[in-house]
Amino acid sequence: MIHIFAVQAHILPFLKNHIVFVLLFVAVAVYGCDGNWLSQNENAPIALQFNFAQDSSYQYVLDSRMTLEPMVNGKTLSITQQMKLTSTYKVTTANAGDKNVAVTYNRITISSGNGITSNEYDSGDTNNTNELFASIAAMMNRTFNISVSKSGISGIQSLYDEEQLQDSTVSYGDSSLRKAMLQFLSIYPTDEIQPDDTWKKNFHTSNGFIHMRLENTYTLKSIDGNIAHIELQGKISPEDSTGAMVFSGIQSGGLDVDIKTGLIMIGKISQHLNGKITNSGKTNEVSASSEITLTGKQLP
Repeated sequence: MIHIFAVQAHILPFLKNHIVFVLLFVAVAVYGCDGNWLSQNENAPIALQFNFAQDSSYQYVLDSRMTLEPMVNGKTLSITQQMKLTSTYKVTTANAGDKNVAVTYNRITISSGNGITSNEYDSGDTNNTNELFASIAAMMNRTFNISVSKSGISGIQSLYDEEQLQDSTVSYGDSSLRKAMLQFLSIYPTDEIQPDDTWKKNFHTSNGFIHMRLENTYTLKSIDGNIAHIELQGKISPEDSTGAMVFSGIQSGGLDVDIKTGLIMIGKISQHLNGKITNSGKTNEVSASSEITLTGKQLP
């Protein structure tokens, strides 16, 4: 018989293996140019690209909140997960359209609960010595590099060798954080766009322990001064339909993007999923919903 602790066993790898989410998130990158970034005519085409300047620094905060509702023995249980990750991104070198960006995870907070047990972690709390979060703590304030072309991320250097960082049962790293950020950081169209234009992007990404494929359609709804308002509609399918966790669904949201820099000032995405979790030969139906918010700003 599968109890909530069996379902929770799938959550712990999320806390360890994938940290969380969505979720999200996170690694970010940047393309730069010094060209004409905004027409005075709000209906004129614009080039929407990564365009962070040499030696500039930016901060992104990824905040994801997920609710899972598995059916176990005829009853609907509720499991909640929350993660907030603060990261900085600095352009270290630039050569024409290619740039290197140093990414540092500054702080992460995590909570997960099922109504019976709960786990919480804040990397800013030096008194938290829970071994469950030891490797998460080890990732904070360490830096890895992203290679970026004008069309988006072209390469990532791992924070460390994920196969070498282990606890007693699981090896894990930061790959899901980077995957979670991917759909925010690779949204940019290859051509100039104007209001009502649409474009599509496909991703492999993660929301916590849920690995998925995204087929996103973006629409430039309007231009307000320096800000491009973008609408998002997406289809979610499982990354591996034969896996122990298989989820499908839809997502929708919006992004406000600074046209000059390509910085996402704020992005919000809502996901609605249905799926199955298989454990010890038994399959349970699960519904899930998540709210993902990304906020960005330039640092002094």
